[in-house]
Amino acid sequence: MKKILIRFVLFLCVASVAWGAAPTRFSMQMHSLTGDFEKHKKCVDLIRAAGIRQGRDECFWHVVEKEKGVYRIPENILKNLDYSISQGLDTLIILNYANMLYDGGMAPTSPEAVRAFGQYCYTMARELKGKVKYFEVWNEPNADGFWKPKADPAAYGVLLKEAYRRIKEGNPEAVVCGVSLSGIENVSFIEKVIDAGGYDSMDILSLHPYCTPRTPEDARIFERMGDIRDKLGKYGMKKNIWVTEVGWPTNLSGGVTEYHQAVCISRAYLNTFIYPFVQTVFIYWFGPDGPDAEWAEDRFGMIHQDWSPKPAYLATKTLVAALKDAETSSTIKGENFFLLHLRDARADKNIYAFWALKGYADFEGKCSASCEMLGMDGSKRLLAPWEGFVYIRAGEMPILIASKEPIDWNTSPTRKFTIDFEGKTNFIPRGQSRPFHLKLPASLSNSSLEIASEKNGLSIEGNRIKAGLNAQIGVEHFAMFTMPSGGKNPCALIMDEAIISEPLAVEIKPMPPTKVAKFFQMTLRNLSLENLSGILTLTPPDNVTFGNNIFEIKSLKPNGAFVENVEITSDNPSDMIYQIKGLARLNGGADVEFQQIISFYECIQTLRPLAIDGDLSDWNKDAEPIRLGGNEQYVAGYVPWGGEEDFSARVYTCWDEDWFYIGLEFQDDILSSPCAGFTVYNNDGIEIYFDTEHDEDRDEAHYSADDHQYGFHLEQGKPVVYSWSQLKGYSKDSRIAFNPAPQPCHTISGKAFKGMILEGCIPMKELNIQPYDGLLIGFNVSGTDDDDPRTVHPFFQESQFSWTRRKNSWQNPQTFGDLHFTDSAKIPRP
Repeated sequence: MKKILIRFVLFLCVASVAWGAAPTRFSMQMHSLTGDFEKHKKCVDLIRAAGIRQGRDECFWHVVEKEKGVYRIPENILKNLDYSISQGLDTLIILNYANMLYDGGMAPTSPEAVRAFGQYCYTMARELKGKVKYFEVWNEPNADGFWKPKADPAAYGVLLKEAYRRIKEGNPEAVVCGVSLSGIENVSFIEKVIDAGGYDSMDILSLHPYCTPRTPEDARIFERMGDIRDKLGKYGMKKNIWVTEVGWPTNLSGGVTEYHQAVCISRAYLNTFIYPFVQTVFIYWFGPDGPDAEWAEDRFGMIHQDWSPKPAYLATKTLVAALKDAETSSTIKGENFFLLHLRDARADKNIYAFWALKGYADFEGKCSASCEMLGMDGSKRLLAPWEGFVYIRAGEMPILIASKEPIDWNTSPTRKFTIDFEGKTNFIPRGQSRPFHLKLPASLSNSSLEIASEKNGLSIEGNRIKAGLNAQIGVEHFAMFTMPSGGKNPCALIMDEAIISEPLAVEIKPMPPTKVAKFFQMTLRNLSLENLSGILTLTPPDNVTFGNNIFEIKSLKPNGAFVENVEITSDNPSDMIYQIKGLARLNGGADVEFQQIISFYECIQTLRPLAIDGDLSDWNKDAEPIRLGGNEQYVAGYVPWGGEEDFSARVYTCWDEDWFYIGLEFQDDILSSPCAGFTVYNNDGIEIYFDTEHDEDRDEAHYSADDHQYGFHLEQGKPVVYSWSQLKGYSKDSRIAFNPAPQPCHTISGKAFKGMILEGCIPMKELNIQPYDGLLIGFNVSGTDDDDPRTVHPFFQESQFSWTRRKNSWQNPQTFGDLHFTDSAKIPRP
């Protein structure tokens, strides 16, 4: 196996500041300094309990200067800050965001606004001297939502230069972080800031190398930050880097698992021992989580909404306790692993950190005395050498081994410990067990085994691993310890995983509607290792009846399937979204609950190509709309819905062999379209989502090659078609027309309204669809209403309405409904 050995005999990190040493490498983003004292106190106490000594928080310009020329730090902020200091928590304060007193609430660019921002910086540095020594000028100025109305590196460079000068006037020993770049792709933004005088106006280069869901190594964020540092070295002494934000959200739609969050955060911290020019990493963010489980911003935290810890918190606490006084001795980088040797001179011990980049990696350690295993969940276990060796099979979650004496590690051992599950699959249904075989060296053939699993969902029963009845669905990581016969402590630690599944899978699929009836097909699949029996009950939505809603499951064999067509009766319109819920009570005690949304919306074939001119009078009058508007469909935003005149829309669709057509009747009292390019989703218009192979991957919660997100929006007064998912830019082959003065004769509905008509079409070849009567795809549409072109929120639109009443369709196809391609001759006519 190829490996690279890097030995650090002595490393001197040249600080960009003259007054003191670098900060601790373990830091944390907070959002509590400006808020309630009790909540801030609780955050500080938990952060300090984890050993963290440095936080990052904000004190906004507009709360310090509420009246022109009068600068005063609010008392609640000073009280919160004093508590942080009393508990030994330093704070990096972000000096940021606009003030409505200047430049109309946009980013400060006029001479008056720049001077006022500088005075705010001076006030903060002077008044907090002796309390705060770290400041960061702005947050992510390369993002339009934070630097309004549009990112401007030259203007930010001017502001940074003024802020740096005034901060140093207020406190010459203050440390100033600059750039605070969102992502690390846009190096040209940094260079333009430097061209405006920015390089000498920061002591530290701050970066936000987000890469979720990828790991730090997979995304190469530390190597890439090193490349940036080297490239900028031509402007002067190389700047050290602070990662002032990086994180992995655990939201349900498009987020990572809590386990993977802990993996990535642990490895981000550990990489600072390998790349010491990154002096500290602030994890975004501490928490607690917010109420919206679907929204990434509410799920970045290390702490749940109820203040209970996530695995990332426990991992951070473990790392800080073990490594706060450690220095790098050497690093071995293999093709699929890192082995980091650290030395804690104060405690006189060696610490080894192991992790596999993907999957698992094996290590054999030659030693004469016991060593201690430290798990990222806070667990500890002594390992005793057997015949002079200890064995580690490490996974993607780091493992620490501490010992007094150095251990000689073989990273290509011939003796490996592997677990083979019967059937060559590690799926284990809840309440059932699967046989396994552990491959061991002959000398350990009589060993006993112990298991410790991530969520306590697994246990060992002889040669079987069992999933508990209440085990959580999904991947369950576990550690298996091998105890030699007659030994007191295990000699081997084997990391592995099982996938806990439901014993029964239920799939609901709408069938093509007919003139007289609607049916959905229900398929039950036995995923378990034994025959299943039981009763399944469906719960219909309000004002809906099913032909049958109670089904007996009779001795369904493993891998067997049971299919039933269920009639659905409803007077609801064709764009109705049905949420089907059910409960299966099975033998063996396992209950399986499920729910799925379906729809019977039909996209009608047009017998002749449509003219894309903003006039819908040539459309088939049998086309039915998808209606948008109303509080039930309001899924994101910060401005309440003001009724149909404020926003409502009717979205019509039809198809021919070459095109997917969209006709939009968009009612809106104020048309607004300030954004361009990627951020055009903030403007008035609609987003359209396709899952063109719905049957193949309807259970996936992330986009793949067959999933598409398009926007039909106004862009600074002109219509555009934008593709965020596959094209990542404008759809040049699509067509669109804009009618700003719609009349009833231009519409399908025959209604008069204020707003606009957008008419367009997307090439079928761009969607990779070969349409035919009866084709079923996943589909959703959402409408955006923007009434104030002066404001652009960094996280979401002013208001957004989703047909399926589900948010995050831009990243989760499970939020889609269904669209049926239908021959126009099959549509009933009055």
